[in-house]
Amino acid sequence: MNLNNISSIKDIFNNKIEKAQYLKKIIRNLVEKGDFVNAKAKIAEYKRLFPEDIEIISIETVMLMIKGEIDRAEQHVLDGLTEVPFNFDLNYNLGFICQAKGKYHEAANAFIIAKSVATTKEEETIIQDAINEIKKIDEKVDLSKINQSNYKLFPLKNNDDTWIGKPLFEDKNGEGYISLYYDEALESYPTQLWNFYKTETLRGKIYESGEFILGNLNKSVLPLATLDKNTSITIILDNKEYKFNDFVSNRFYYIPIRSEGKVRIKSNNKFIIGEPLDLNQYKKHNVKLILNLFIDGLSQKLIDKYSLEKLMPNTYNFFNRGTIFNNCYSNAEWTLASVPTIFTGKYQSNHKIFHPELLHTISDSCKSMGTYFKEDNYLTFQSCGNWRKTPSYGYVKGFDRMIYQSATIGSRAEEIIFSFLEQMRAFEERDHFIWLSFFELHNIDDSITSKVSNQIINSIDSRIIEKDEKKSVVKDYDERKIERYINELNRIDFYLKIVYDFIENKYTNDEILVSLFSDHGQSYIDEGDYILRDARTRVPFMIRGKDISSTISDELMENIDILPTILEKASIKFNSQELDGKIPKILGGKEEKEYVYSESIYPGKTYKAVIRDWEHTLIFKSENNVEQDGRFILGDFSIVLENNLTKEDETNKNTEKVTKYFDIIISHISALLKI
Repeated sequence: MNLNNISSIKDIFNNKIEKAQYLKKIIRNLVEKGDFVNAKAKIAEYKRLFPEDIEIISIETVMLMIKGEIDRAEQHVLDGLTEVPFNFDLNYNLGFICQAKGKYHEAANAFIIAKSVATTKEEETIIQDAINEIKKIDEKVDLSKINQSNYKLFPLKNNDDTWIGKPLFEDKNGEGYISLYYDEALESYPTQLWNFYKTETLRGKIYESGEFILGNLNKSVLPLATLDKNTSITIILDNKEYKFNDFVSNRFYYIPIRSEGKVRIKSNNKFIIGEPLDLNQYKKHNVKLILNLFIDGLSQKLIDKYSLEKLMPNTYNFFNRGTIFNNCYSNAEWTLASVPTIFTGKYQSNHKIFHPELLHTISDSCKSMGTYFKEDNYLTFQSCGNWRKTPSYGYVKGFDRMIYQSATIGSRAEEIIFSFLEQMRAFEERDHFIWLSFFELHNIDDSITSKVSNQIINSIDSRIIEKDEKKSVVKDYDERKIERYINELNRIDFYLKIVYDFIENKYTNDEILVSLFSDHGQSYIDEGDYILRDARTRVPFMIRGKDISSTISDELMENIDILPTILEKASIKFNSQELDGKIPKILGGKEEKEYVYSESIYPGKTYKAVIRDWEHTLIFKSENNVEQDGRFILGDFSIVLENNLTKEDETNKNTEKVTKYFDIIISHISALLKI
């Protein structure tokens, strides 16, 4: 490596950092003196260097607060939180502003978020004092989020309560996504058995006892549920009364409304009315079924080694009539960060979901996959057991129905497929957008026992499990796991044939758009140790249906490209400027990608990024670790450009490309840099 070349890149950037630090010191001194005019001029100069630095936004917020421009200060801090949602200073300032405006509930929420990312005793004390003050002012303020469980534990809300019968993402009208037990006769479970809960989540509203009129209903089904025993519900339709006394509480019942008009509902207790689901398709689509088959943890590298035809013969036969990509890359190394790139079409630095413990949700500013199709009059359905893709993370948004049970207990392939068939049979006249999650490949790492067929198929040696404390992303090479992985994949394929046969019998090829993809590969399938290597980030993508040619493509693509591709092929209108993803050229895009981007933003670990093109792989790593809010001091970063064919270090041979890719990385992490 030519150190002078790398040193020049570092020197230029470090000089920029030093200038920014000097300016920031001047700005703080000017603000302390109350010289806001000159401070504002220096801030403008600073922003020419680092326009997204959150600390400058905090300084501007304080200036506005001192000047008494409280509304502008609030909007300013909210804009900052769209970039770094878990920043301590911004959340503290938001809490202070909301408290001053008498918005105590919003203030409490902001203080609670700040408390979750406090890193010093001083910060913890400041926040606890602020929370105590809010409680004194308004005893009714809700502080329950302090004890709220990690969203991966859904439907557990905290140690003593669950989300059953409570609205997620409640709006001003009291409507939200309400989870109840699915297909159970039991009225409740002990909270300690939360992972046994199988839930069904629908959008709806909780009503008190009384009589209610629903007007202008189409031919539809009306989801109803009771929350207490001894609840009687009466439906008056076409001047005829239907009285129900046998509803088991805490589960949805579907009432068919086969004539259009008004429906009157009476109840003697609190109950739930779900959003009506039309039985007829009122907007006709050419593509009648859009189906996403998401196989968590499926590695393209293993498919290359053993072939798709051998590993998944039924899947091969189905998608052989479509386009199969060999060079699709995930944009992150694990499920929490990677799946949002598929759902939103945005890089991790834009969808902001990165922290394993904080209460992340997909932001409303990131329109998610289900919402596009629901707005276009598709009936949207999801069946899932992935504990990093629960309803509470926001994956329920835009879905008419979502069935979820933690894969630690259920949600095996056969259960997921049965729920798909039941949905299709129940709503035969509708056009469907469906997401099915298959989690079995994760069970290899989590040492969850296989079903009986694979227990018999696997060798005795592969059944020996040696537990270790390493996270799945850094597991060592393991031939026993590879054997179990292959047989688990073959079992998924065995059951997927039921889906493929159903589709072939019901639809023509021009009436479907079926995709299969994954979020990350596996670390134990090779002997590498870099977290963003091919084994972990190269994943399959295959798509079949209307206007999809039968071919195998080596074109570079990323998981962020999946959403715009499906939208385009389904003729759904969308603003391409709002998405980071692009449509592959072979599927109608304007041009092929020059490179693909993967990154790792994980608290307590260094920031890492990889840029791959046809000739080179650039590997980047920060010196310092990512902090609680996702930011980090870049420090003495490392950057290496490796030749894909020879594996030689060519950093000094192509400094122009190194500089170009370095600038791309900085553009990705600009809001996360701690100056």
